[in-house]
Amino acid sequence: MKKIFNLIALSVSALCTSAQSYSGPESVEYDAANGRYLVACNGTVNSIQQVVPPNAPTLFTSNVSSPNGIEVVGSKLWVCDVGRIKSFNLSTAALVDNFNLGATFLNGLCNDGVQYLFASDYTAKKIYRINMLTGAFNVMVANTVTSPNGMWYDGANNRLLFVNWGANAPVKAISLADSAVT
Repeated sequence: MKKIFNLIALSVSALCTSAQSYSGPESVEYDAANGRYLVACNGTVNSIQQVVPPNAPTLFTSNVSSPNGIEVVGSKLWVCDVGRIKSFNLSTAALVDNFNLGATFLNGLCNDGVQYLFASDYTAKKIYRINMLTGAFNVMVANTVTSPNGMWYDGANNRLLFVNWGANAPVKAISLADSAVT
């Protein structure tokens, strides 16, 4: 797990040292079909930037309020945007989905590779499950106790892992069978 987070940090750092720097990079995702990185930025201009190294970043979309977790699934880029989950067409950057979860601060995002996205609500201390096909969603965990941040789908063990914000914050697991948190 530590290797994954170190790789992400190195990727964002490497991308930020290109000819043009990012304003408040939050998350990075690789778009293999188009050979580029997508970076959610919360700075002077809130946007999703795209870059094919060693080229400078260019705008993918500015149709976001405060993008945090991002996830490429199939032909879409999914984005946590305040209390909404949005998706954008990877080829055209057009907004495809815009689901209002009524959340306060969606932050971490992952997917099961089939049908569901999972999103953490940092402020409300909740975990949501969102059906990518229908937009239906439910609160999987109503109170994580700590502030959930980044997430990872662990299909081999039928669970989600999530990190929490703060000093000595624990890594927690959610059973997909019964939503129990350990």
